[in-house]
Amino acid sequence: MATDRLDLQALYESAPKAAWPGMDADAAIGHIHLQVGNVPEADRFYEGVLGLKKMASYPGASFFASGAYHHHIAANVWNSRNATARTGAMTGLNDYALAFNDQQMLASILAKLEAEQIPVDRTAEGYRLLDPWGIGITLVPGAA
Repeated sequence: MATDRLDLQALYESAPKAAWPGMDADAAIGHIHLQVGNVPEADRFYEGVLGLKKMASYPGASFFASGAYHHHIAANVWNSRNATARTGAMTGLNDYALAFNDQQMLASILAKLEAEQIPVDRTAEGYRLLDPWGIGITLVPGAA
């Protein structure tokens, strides 16, 4: 895995000068990288509670997926070691959704969340909860 320095000035200069209108409502993201407070707790939550498979480990990071994909979610401490839960209007990712094709898997995860006494709210979109760092996750049933 390369860790080459990013030329921020060149990146800035290459960006369009018009205001970004926002992400398209139909957009889907292949994978995300989360800044977490510690990797073992991320492993316990994403693998142990949400049932994702740890596909790889790297110093300060774990990579999780469903199926055989290289990773859907990565959790790292590279910029957030010992971070606590989000509060107020902090910058950064506030929430995201995980879509489930397998309804039995979703039911199993919901049972695990209940057993772990992790609060889950039923919404119009699915089942909303917070990870240990206060990032919202909506588990969406029946998505393809």
